[in-house]
Amino acid sequence: MYEGGKPSIPSRVAGDIDYPVIRYADVLLLWAEALNEKGQEAAAVAKVNEVRTRAGVGLLNSSAVTTVKDKADLTSRIRNERRRELFGEGVIYFDELRWKSLKDQVFSGNAGNKQPWGGIVDRYTYLGDQLLVWPIPELERQRNPSLTQNTGWNN
Repeated sequence: MYEGGKPSIPSRVAGDIDYPVIRYADVLLLWAEALNEKGQEAAAVAKVNEVRTRAGVGLLNSSAVTTVKDKADLTSRIRNERRRELFGEGVIYFDELRWKSLKDQVFSGNAGNKQPWGGIVDRYTYLGDQLLVWPIPELERQRNPSLTQNTGWNN
């Protein structure tokens, strides 16, 4: 694994080693979320603004439209920022589970598989709140008889 006397960087796709990949924007927005939960709204706004500066969009608290009113408003803004910034990267589904907003965000109103001109082919069906927690595997419940299956999942 040497090229020209220097070690080469192995391919993430074809190499033996799995490299963790996380975007800095993801880290900043998670950090902002944690700061906001601790009541440190100014510090949380600063973290969100680092992401927004890189994206070249208006900073929070820089105009009437972007002014943060309170903790709940900042929570909403951070969540929407994550939805926009990390769209299509496979993390939003887990955010929606964590926030318990999956039903409202994914299964609301006009949700479903759509035709190119907008008509819905198949409506999404919400199967219940058990979607917010994962089932405990049977093997784990056999190993530890004190474990019980999460509500909504069959034994």
